[in-house]
Amino acid sequence: MLEELIKKEDYKFLSLPLSSLTYTGTYRDMVSDMIDYGITTFAFSKDWGEFKNDDEEILAETVYSAYQKVFELKKYSGSQLLKGYNRMKSIVDPFEEKYKKDAYFRVPIGLIMDAYNGNFPERKLRVYCAIRSILGCKNKFLRISYDRIRRCMLGYKNEISFNEAGHVALSDRQIGYTVRQLMEAGLLSSYTYRRRVKYYSTVYKNPEEIAEALAIRLKKKKGRVLTSEESDSIIEKYLSEV
Repeated sequence: MLEELIKKEDYKFLSLPLSSLTYTGTYRDMVSDMIDYGITTFAFSKDWGEFKNDDEEILAETVYSAYQKVFELKKYSGSQLLKGYNRMKSIVDPFEEKYKKDAYFRVPIGLIMDAYNGNFPERKLRVYCAIRSILGCKNKFLRISYDRIRRCMLGYKNEISFNEAGHVALSDRQIGYTVRQLMEAGLLSSYTYRRRVKYYSTVYKNPEEIAEALAIRLKKKKGRVLTSEESDSIIEKYLSEV
């Protein structure tokens, strides 16, 4: 059974392009098309062996049906699924053609279904996806500024695309409040150094773990244990260069 394969491979996340957040329809429609795009793209990218089908509609519906059984998604036909996929594709493709390869983020299917069902507010989803897109798949923690979150939560990976769009964005206070909500929900953690440098992680569960990982990173740079003054000096130098 295909659903058993999905369980075994632990496909609990959808991988989505950051530009999907530039969607201009309603929040629910955006989330619906994100689900359609994520699962359909995934269906087209895998070799499903005996479940493989050259008919894209049938293949998309087959894979989606397995997801629907495992994760209790909305019921859909292959043609409906491809409509949502193509709507999102019409946003993503021109964006990548103009600005090159987009940034991607991974979002848990359970979380995005909560958003679809009205149980996860838009601002929280956008800030969460922005931070995940910046962290990528390899970084366990990273220094992230509010300015970067501000543009990524609207779907823009760099300042050029963001400035050309001319959006009215959130204030630092609004972003900070939303980050605290995500931390309280256990979706990310943050460590602030000297009230200035903010490090974020979706892997480490508390600020102390991020601080420890940062100390290890600094230690590797010098090849020995650093004094607090040396650590401060490294971080201050880093700040002056970014």
